[in-house]
Amino acid sequence: MASKTFVLAIGLMFLVGCGKGGPPLPSGIVPVTGTVTLDGEPVSGAIVSFVPVQIAGGGGAGLGAASGMTDSTGKYTLVGYEGRATGTLPGSYRVKISRLTRADGSIVIPGPDDSPMQLLTSGAREQLPEKYSSDIRTTLVATVDASGSPVDFKLSSK
Repeated sequence: MASKTFVLAIGLMFLVGCGKGGPPLPSGIVPVTGTVTLDGEPVSGAIVSFVPVQIAGGGGAGLGAASGMTDSTGKYTLVGYEGRATGTLPGSYRVKISRLTRADGSIVIPGPDDSPMQLLTSGAREQLPEKYSSDIRTTLVATVDASGSPVDFKLSSK
């Protein structure tokens, strides 16, 4: 009977340890939240994407990339590591903020397989200036510190 209990306990530990899949999460992930405004007004339905420039302590390419969607008050919370962590590692990030809408004004929420070109050719329109919404031309940068201080973006339409 003791051997069955031991096998069951090992099996349960294996299942609990393998529940979410993927490599182990790095230590030091901090929650990242903030608010996005355009000309002083909250921006709802925007995708805020952080792409690492330099992660504290080094790390591989793509390590630390995270994104989140703004709510009706312009607030966002980053989610990273394939949805397994709320936040990202401390470091420097290039930031892209994009808000796509359809002709009827409804917000487009891109799926994981949607490319920006595919969305734009389907009739979606970018509502934010290119200096914020372009992968290549964004001028936005952010520093995530270990304290998890809010990272706000005050955008201007000019």
